[in-house]
Amino acid sequence: GIIGGGGAFSNDKYGGVAPMSDIVNVKVSNDDGGARVSNVIAGMAWVLLNKTRLNIRVVNISLNTDVVESYHTSPLAAAAEVLWFNKIVVVASAGNKQDGKLYAPANDPFIITVGAVDDKGTSSTTDDVLTNFSSYGTAEGVSKPDLVAPGKNIISLRGFETVLSRTYPDRVINERYFRMSGTSMSAAVVAGAVALLLQDEPNLTPDQVKQVLMKTSDRLPGVRATDQGAGVMNAQKAVQVAQQL
Repeated sequence: GIIGGGGAFSNDKYGGVAPMSDIVNVKVSNDDGGARVSNVIAGMAWVLLNKTRLNIRVVNISLNTDVVESYHTSPLAAAAEVLWFNKIVVVASAGNKQDGKLYAPANDPFIITVGAVDDKGTSSTTDDVLTNFSSYGTAEGVSKPDLVAPGKNIISLRGFETVLSRTYPDRVINERYFRMSGTSMSAAVVAGAVALLLQDEPNLTPDQVKQVLMKTSDRLPGVRATDQGAGVMNAQKAVQVAQQL
């Protein structure tokens, strides 16, 4: 819903970042939202095998492992890099622990790792503040997140009878939508923006996409660079700069 929702149930008020974009849903978790690393890697391998047939250009990974491990030895980070080197943009959530540690795949230096800001419900970034849950950290010379995006009180499509829907009962508009917070929401926002960027400039490589997004982000005043990365993503500026490449 955050990435490609059409907003049909809300008169376009709660549409996705890239409305009606093509979504390929790769299920890697059980009904409770739990997954093994091997499940996620298998899903990523499926994406690699089917990327040409389905024109998969960006992968959203709104999850993290629960054990700190070097990206040099993490099989999940390795799988993310394989997608990246095969011209698929990988976007991952930074995590919600804010314990100064980085968890795969968020710790991988190649992919785009996204933290969360509270946008206060406005379109301007001038009132944005870093959330009190968005993770950040530096390990092995890698500082994450790369940038931040709205992730507080995000309203999007409700999956009926799902665990998340039952756990977070903040329903909106005849219970068609519900409100949640987390860097998982932020990663989806950026994944949608990447879809728009690649629609406009399909020849961009993953490295160029990342460079453009970071170059055009708006820095939050008074917030350390280690906490916000390049700053708050500005999709409009990113598209404008990409057109000049």
